[in-house]
Amino acid sequence: MQPFPILFQPPGKWTTEHLKALRLRRHHNSTIHDIVGADYVPKDGDEVEFESLATEFAQPTEYELVNSLTACPRYRRNIFSFVFNRLSEAANSKAGFEASKLAVLALFERLLVNVEMKKHLKISYRQKIPFELAGIRGALGCNGIIIESSIPHFPLASFIVVRDGDHNIACEVSHILLQGALAHGSDQTHRAFVICMDGVNLQITMANLYSDYMSTLVHGKYPDRCLDLFHSEWYDLCKSDRRKEALRAIVGLARLLDTQ
Repeated sequence: MQPFPILFQPPGKWTTEHLKALRLRRHHNSTIHDIVGADYVPKDGDEVEFESLATEFAQPTEYELVNSLTACPRYRRNIFSFVFNRLSEAANSKAGFEASKLAVLALFERLLVNVEMKKHLKISYRQKIPFELAGIRGALGCNGIIIESSIPHFPLASFIVVRDGDHNIACEVSHILLQGALAHGSDQTHRAFVICMDGVNLQITMANLYSDYMSTLVHGKYPDRCLDLFHSEWYDLCKSDRRKEALRAIVGLARLLDTQ
């Protein structure tokens, strides 16, 4: 059997049997503490860095964002003004794919330069992740990735933007597996992340990829243990209170990635 029989197929060609063979267990509405770990999640009131960013990010009301053609100029000095404008476009368009993509990438880009970190993490806007695994070359499509500048070809997290409401779990799983495959051999357990943007709604998914699970796939077999996917709740970025909680989740994720 060819190594990675599922990984080397385009996600659009996956069937329910493919997903079943991976023994997925999905945990919806997982807390961000479960996804990144409580030590990395900002707490209210005791972190100046987070509170300062949260105050700016939560400023516009939902009405102002949705009707921002007249209201958003009030926030032109806000560091998230570009994000707000793209969210407004996404909220007011049935075909807001490009606006959603620019919004989520710009949001993470601004946070990565405003959160104190040891490593130089940044956003890559590339549309494909090239790889060479088990003697096979290929590329997996994406909407951007988070990388460490010293290791530009290794995705720490992948971005997936839903187009026309077609949310395909196979896309998320393929990125989870690719991250695990690229890390295989260097980690006993690798934590993989996918950030999904659907319109103005953001979700973070995490999976712990154990060495024996990935080793089974590397040798062209299907695993005999489950792969647990932990999905956060969906954060509606048009709503001020949900924006703050999304920011808390993103800052927690950035801090975790800074340690990997």
